[in-house]
Amino acid sequence: MTRRFKRAHRKRLGRGRVHGRGNAKHGRGGGERGGVGLGGGQKQRWTWMIRYMPGHFGVHGFQPPQNNDVATTNLYDIDQLALAGKLKKEGDKLLFEFKGKVLGTGALHFPIAATADSFSKHAIEKIQKAGGSATATKPPKMKKEKPAPGAKPAQAQAPKQSAPKPAQTAKPAAPVQAPKPSQAQKPAAPAHTHAPKPAPAQAPKKE
Repeated sequence: MTRRFKRAHRKRLGRGRVHGRGNAKHGRGGGERGGVGLGGGQKQRWTWMIRYMPGHFGVHGFQPPQNNDVATTNLYDIDQLALAGKLKKEGDKLLFEFKGKVLGTGALHFPIAATADSFSKHAIEKIQKAGGSATATKPPKMKKEKPAPGAKPAQAQAPKQSAPKPAQTAKPAAPVQAPKPSQAQKPAAPAHTHAPKPAPAQAPKKE
């Protein structure tokens, strides 16, 4: 009897040290079990996990990217609006308002009083050169300087205020001591002189 379906190919495992898993250590560590000591946390210990560790599984601390798209326009576009007569005139300048940032691409041939959230450096220079003015409604954000690695954060120290010193009173002058009367000099002790002892008389010799 012929078979009308293709037999599925079965890969035989168990040959070699890695058994077809790429590395011998695969499946041995605690990370393969959901954490050290958490074997069976998604099977036979599932009820224990959801009761005592409800926030263990899943992704935590994810912050979606913020939408920082800012509307922009260029000086070329403003100049085209001025040529088409679509800007109101107040005094000697044309009024232009925009919620976004004005960039400096293009040339400007009219004095324009522009009001926008922010301006680029070149846009401000070109607007002022044409006799106009640029007014930013939002101040630019200042970047925080990151401290050097290993540097301690500087702490603001209050200026030390020295306590006022008490006024020094003049010390009273020491009383003048009268000179002591000079003591009479004692007479010098007489020098002790030893008189020579007389020689003993010798008896006459008998012949």
